[in-house]
Amino acid sequence: MDRMNNLPLTQPGAQADTRRKGRGKGYALAVLAALTCPCHVPIYALLLSGTALGAALAANLATAFAVFAGVFLIALVIAIRLLKDDRGNGYASGNRGSDNA
Repeated sequence: MDRMNNLPLTQPGAQADTRRKGRGKGYALAVLAALTCPCHVPIYALLLSGTALGAALAANLATAFAVFAGVFLIALVIAIRLLKDDRGNGYASGNRGSDNA
């Protein structure tokens, strides 16, 4: 424990593990955002037609659009924040935005 700041000392690989977990969560939220995009609501209504869930979705289409849009925006914003690299000039995978060409 660091006596000056009363903070526990981290192990050498702890920061890399934290970044890796954050990237995993970022990718999962990006998939959630893709699945909850409001443009997919009519497709889901067609795919689920003939089921109770499809009937509920068709009966409450405006509410479904609003809920899907809210989940989509929240998941997208959090995914983008988690997938940005530490320097804030690109994304965690690849060298996008890097000056080291």
